[in-house]
Amino acid sequence: FTDVVLAHSRNLDDRLPAVYFTVKSLKESRNLRLCIDCASEVLKQLGEDVSVVFNTPSKESIESLNNLLLRKMTDDSVIALGHCTQRRAEFVMRLYHELNYVYYVFDQTRLLAISLRMVSLTFEIGLTDTSSLAFANYGVELIARGYLIGSRLGTVALKLAENSKYISYVIAAVKQYNYG
Repeated sequence: FTDVVLAHSRNLDDRLPAVYFTVKSLKESRNLRLCIDCASEVLKQLGEDVSVVFNTPSKESIESLNNLLLRKMTDDSVIALGHCTQRRAEFVMRLYHELNYVYYVFDQTRLLAISLRMVSLTFEIGLTDTSSLAFANYGVELIARGYLIGSRLGTVALKLAENSKYISYVIAAVKQYNYG
């Protein structure tokens, strides 16, 4: 079915739901390499520099985002960011979320880069349904590396997830490190 949709859709925007569900199906069927390749290709078509996912983030990029979170943003200002109104941007976040899951199983060294990109995107585009997961995962990755700000992100993630379908995942991430 997805092949038919992809072949007969007029443009990338028409294909996004089918492509997303293809990526999700590949993930669920444990065809992880193909899932990564498919998601990466679509992210490139959407203008994303996927090399950030395949390279360890620099200490400077981590510090830069952490400084923004510590100095300029309160928990309430993060929660009040407003919802993303860009359809493509929401799909980008969803694709990164699927990659985050795949890499959790496949290669955990990529988790920091993906969650860092998702949190950065949230500040650029606004909140999406996966923003709570972005903050939870980024917090977990920071705590694992000794950054104390990670615990604050657990609280933010829980607040963002209160009305989210991802609440159970956020709670699991928070419980993993008993933060928040």
